[in-house]
Amino acid sequence: MTWKKKMAGAAPTRLRAVTCSALAVVALAGPASAQCSFSVPGSVLVQPTSHGLFYGDSITVGILGTPYHYALLVRHMLAAAYCDFELFDVDAIGQRGSHYLRYARRIGRDLTASEFPFDWVMFQDSGRALKLAYERDPDSPRSFPIAVQQTIDEARAVEPSITVFLATTPPLDHANATASWEVRYDRVNDFDDHNDALEELAGEGGHPVVTWATDVCRAYAEAPDAEWTRDGVHPQPFGEVLFALSILRSFGVPRADLKLDDLAQFHVSLDPTTVSTIADWVYAPNPACD
Repeated sequence: MTWKKKMAGAAPTRLRAVTCSALAVVALAGPASAQCSFSVPGSVLVQPTSHGLFYGDSITVGILGTPYHYALLVRHMLAAAYCDFELFDVDAIGQRGSHYLRYARRIGRDLTASEFPFDWVMFQDSGRALKLAYERDPDSPRSFPIAVQQTIDEARAVEPSITVFLATTPPLDHANATASWEVRYDRVNDFDDHNDALEELAGEGGHPVVTWATDVCRAYAEAPDAEWTRDGVHPQPFGEVLFALSILRSFGVPRADLKLDDLAQFHVSLDPTTVSTIADWVYAPNPACD
């Protein structure tokens, strides 16, 4: 297993949106696996005919310049596992350095601008975290929990029945982290407090949580020197597949249903043995990361 690989170019910086339908990715990913199942287990939280949106910061914005982006991998692995997901549609919108305060201002406009309504949206924020609270203004809309709730409210104002997934922020990849990211994560306690606030809000509102924090923690602990990211935060191919597998786990896809033999078409480093090992780490319990 070769873990160290070279980065395949920088991610774009402006707001991006792309539809990853069967037509959009067929040249890249090919048809669904001939071994896909015609039965989707009840544990899976997204429907084959649903239209989903990944919404976030620079982790999400790279989709058009990154052929192995997590959104493309999620769509492909769902179609490989379940034949009914062959026409599964996902979009991705992101902006470098963004956060929930900006999401709250923009999500309504972006949902309205879509030609087709969205059935679900996943929000992720791995960058410039907002303050948890302002001592002199406890109800400040700039505080993290209030901005997250406002984002959800704005999304549901446009799509009342939309399912909202909230992704926790993963730990820093210390082995590859730049000094600036070390300082930023230390300043906000590795985002642990933000994740606690996010999970509490999700529990109160009945929103499913995509457990990037704990799943990534497991993998980083198993292979701390692997090149998961280029700077501690922004993923390399191993990091993208790690994020994608964590999403599938949180979506309720059983480990046994995953078909992982053909991801090398997205990047040469994603060989079946490596990807299977990463999947085992994501799906394995690790109390130290919970």
